[in-house]
Amino acid sequence: MPPIDAAVEGTWSVFQPVLTTILTTVLAFMPMFFMSGTLGDFVYVIPLVVVLALTISWFDVTFLMPAHLIAGAGQIVGVTEGRREHWFEGIRETYRGFLNAVLRMRYLVVAIFVALLVIAFWYAGRYMDFVLFPTQSADEFYMLVELPSGSSLEHTKEKLAEVEALVQALPAGELDSMASLFVAFVAAAVGIYLILLLLFDSMVQPLLVMFAIPFGLVGVIFAFAVHVQPLGFLAMLGVVGLTGIVVNDSLILVNLLNRLRRQHPENSLPSQIVEAASSRLRPILLTSFTTVAGLLPMAYGLGGSDPFSAPMALAMGYGILFATPLTLLLPCPLVLQDDLSERIVRQWAALRW
Repeated sequence: MPPIDAAVEGTWSVFQPVLTTILTTVLAFMPMFFMSGTLGDFVYVIPLVVVLALTISWFDVTFLMPAHLIAGAGQIVGVTEGRREHWFEGIRETYRGFLNAVLRMRYLVVAIFVALLVIAFWYAGRYMDFVLFPTQSADEFYMLVELPSGSSLEHTKEKLAEVEALVQALPAGELDSMASLFVAFVAAAVGIYLILLLLFDSMVQPLLVMFAIPFGLVGVIFAFAVHVQPLGFLAMLGVVGLTGIVVNDSLILVNLLNRLRRQHPENSLPSQIVEAASSRLRPILLTSFTTVAGLLPMAYGLGGSDPFSAPMALAMGYGILFATPLTLLLPCPLVLQDDLSERIVRQWAALRW
């Protein structure tokens, strides 16, 4: 195939899922624009940066990267093909065999994941604290109030009283911000579901893809428990953003599965799922590991510590790290859903008969 045709066909084959991954991430961060309270004025820059970065990234991978690939196609073809299959094909075949074995135990695998989810939420509710703003950086803060020269003592007292009133009103404003954060989380989840509904034309598959979200929360709970840190507002901001990120790998996998089912309806569902999952293994691992590698240095303060961004990065990094194994085992709930659908159809047919 000529390089231009290959670039066009390759770009078009992933255009819809890539655009959807951009939209799900944007939808996860977008509600932060509308958060109320004092903290809402602070966090709006986060979705602003994310939306701008993702928009430019989408333009690059859709229009600029194919052109670069065409320019270098003559140097790549025939030189790296053998090398490309040298080491990763062994990993892919191992994963394929592992997946075939796991699918035979799909009910047990799904039960283990659900049990892990229940245990994690039980542990968080029983042993972990929620502190709106954890004080790792400072236990006290001081305010310097400067008035015009010659101000009377009475005027100074009035101004100090105004400052004290503002400080005392902060908790109420913070609670308003937390309520807005909860609304943002729900709005992000609903928006992501609707986008996936349009992509898959199915009411069940979006729920299976979004199954990765609670397991991302397992990673968040694990991270803050191991680091002996309470969950706080900034960590919850990371969780809201996490909802749009952890579904992306599952989204691309399910989109390929649907395409295979349309092209080869005669093949069995388990074989098509194994084919889709194994062919998407490398991009799933690459996107997950590169994202985690970009977040964890920020979480641990490598190169400079920031008490505001560190909790968000810790939540998002470990959330993605824990959601990735679920994505690689997503074939289990997919086959399980098909089992249940067939059972319901048979029961319905028996009742009608």
